[in-house]
Amino acid sequence: MTAPSADEHPLFLKWQEQIEDLLKSEVYLLNCHQELFTQVRDDAVGRYPDQDFQWIAHYAHIYPHRQAVALRRVREDQREVRSLYSLIDSIGRNRKVLSRRRHGKLATEGNRPARIPFRLEPPGESHIHPEEITQSLAALEGTSGRIKEFVDTTIAHRDPGGDPLRARGAQSVTYAEIRRGIETVSDEAAKWSLCLTGTQVIPTPHVPATWKGILRHGLFSSSF
Repeated sequence: MTAPSADEHPLFLKWQEQIEDLLKSEVYLLNCHQELFTQVRDDAVGRYPDQDFQWIAHYAHIYPHRQAVALRRVREDQREVRSLYSLIDSIGRNRKVLSRRRHGKLATEGNRPARIPFRLEPPGESHIHPEEITQSLAALEGTSGRIKEFVDTTIAHRDPGGDPLRARGAQSVTYAEIRRGIETVSDEAAKWSLCLTGTQVIPTPHVPATWKGILRHGLFSSSF
């Protein structure tokens, strides 16, 4: 990100740093793990449909657990925790900081889109409309609420003597729920990145083609 001007609001700078960090870590890894799981599953089933793949079954169990924990993390609503939800909530509690004037300054960095990417609150229309905040928080709550409950009752904690997969009546999350959660988090992160930085790039996962490549360069790489 281009160095900010000296008169920039400290909260705005903090939000910019937070959304960039979330994109490079949480959102990127969510998409990377989804891409890798899809490739491995489809390739194994397509090439060897009659084989007994115990390791694939194990992977298919570990994958949604890992993704569920990550989705629960970005949904964390405690103000002192760094998450996408707490970032949006902070913007909502300080809406006048995200103003037409402040967003317009992004033009000097060459990042500003053709129009302001958020609704403005009348009268005066100088800062972000509260419905933008409400809709984003509701979207995160709607796709990750049951995932959060699943993680809290099944992964993070376990009732004494209870079935770990049915602790306190919790039901396992589905792959479809995980996929929808990743899509929602990616969309919301891109939206708020556009509002705060003028860009909304979600990096495309690049999984190494061979196991040697993974050992040599790491599991994932990106354009960051």
